[in-house]
Amino acid sequence: MKPLAEIASLYARAIIEKDVKTEYQGGVNIDAIRDHITTINDIVNIVSKDLGVLGIHPMKLDKEKGNGFREHELGKKIKSSLEWKTAFTKLINTLSPDLDSEKYANYVYNPDWNNFQIGFVDEKYFGAIDNFLLNTRAYSQGEKPSFINLPSSLNVTLKISHSYFDQFTRNSEGKKIDIDPLSVLGILRTSDEIIPLGLRAGSFEDTIMGIPAGSTELFGDNPLFNSIYHELKGETGLNLKDTEISLVGRAVDYSLQQGGPRSYFVFDVNTRLSYKEVLDSWENAKDQREHKFLIPLLDNPSYIKSFLKKNQFDYGSAKKAAEEGRPFSKTISKNIGTILPPCTISTLTYLVNKQGPEWAKQTEEEFNGNYKLTFD
Repeated sequence: MKPLAEIASLYARAIIEKDVKTEYQGGVNIDAIRDHITTINDIVNIVSKDLGVLGIHPMKLDKEKGNGFREHELGKKIKSSLEWKTAFTKLINTLSPDLDSEKYANYVYNPDWNNFQIGFVDEKYFGAIDNFLLNTRAYSQGEKPSFINLPSSLNVTLKISHSYFDQFTRNSEGKKIDIDPLSVLGILRTSDEIIPLGLRAGSFEDTIMGIPAGSTELFGDNPLFNSIYHELKGETGLNLKDTEISLVGRAVDYSLQQGGPRSYFVFDVNTRLSYKEVLDSWENAKDQREHKFLIPLLDNPSYIKSFLKKNQFDYGSAKKAAEEGRPFSKTISKNIGTILPPCTISTLTYLVNKQGPEWAKQTEEEFNGNYKLTFD
C-alpha cells in the first residue's frame, strides 16, 4: 500500500540559511514569465473591478459573495477573456511548450492565483552522521543512503514554475505533469513549549494545518528560507529577530495532489515569544484570515503523536467523494477538525529528527503504514 506521505530526508545537523546553495534546472526565461504574470494580473484586476471585488482578499471572496464565487464567477470570467487565453498560451509556451494549452486551461480553477512557483528536482546533503540515518536517498530514485562527513550543507536543484502548474497537478490528468510543487512548513515552537497549528479557511476549510506554511516562490537567492520567512511574517506577524529558524528535513505528500508528489521542506521555527504573544501577533497578521483560529499543542512527543493519531484525515472518504463529483478541496463532514496529511508528515519529520530511528519505527507501525517514517 502506498503511504499518504513519507519522510524523504532527515538532516543529522539542522541546516541554517547560509548553508543552502540553490541551483535551477534548465534555461528558463524568467523575464518572459514575469511579463506574462504582469499581463495576467492586469486582466485579473480588470475583471475583479467589473465584478466589484477588486481589493477583496481571495480567501474572503466566497464568504462575502457566496460559496463558489471565486471559481465559478470570477474564475470563469477571467478565463473567458481572449486576453487571458493569449497570455496563458504564451506562459505555457515559455515554461512547457509541449503542453496543449487549450486542454490545460481547463485545469486552472483559480486563474487569479498567478505567481512564480518552484518545483523540487534534487538535493544533496553533506553533514556528520552522529549515529543517525540520513537521507541522501532521493525518494523518486531509490538511492541507498551515503555517509559523508563534511561540514553541514545542502545543495538543492529546483525548477522554476508557475502556480497554474500547481493547479494542473491537482487534476487526475494534470498530475501527470513532470513537476513536484514545492512547499515550506514550519514547526513553530514558543518559549513556553507550545506548538500552534491552524484551523484552515478557504480550501480544505475546517481542517488543521501547520503554521506557517505555503508554496515556495521565487524569493531571492535562497527561495527555501525566504519563503518560510515570507509565510512566517504573513501568517503570524512574527519578525525574524524573534525567531531562530533551521531546516530539519524534507517530507513528501501524495494525498492532496491525488497521487502525485508534493515536497515540503520542514523547518524548526523556535521563537523567544510565549504562546500568548504569538497569538496576539497572529490576530494582527496580514494573512490572519487564512486560519480561523490557532490550536495549541504541548511540545511533547507523546502528546503530539496521540493528537495526530486521534485526528487523522480520512483520505479514502475524501477521495470517494471526489470521484462522485465533489471538489477534493471541499472538506467532507467526516474530515472537519482532522489534520491534513502534509501537516501530519511534516510534524512527524520534525519529531523523528529529534527522537531517532527506533521512535520512527514504532510510530510508523502505530499509523498503520499511512506515513512512511523509516528508510529501507
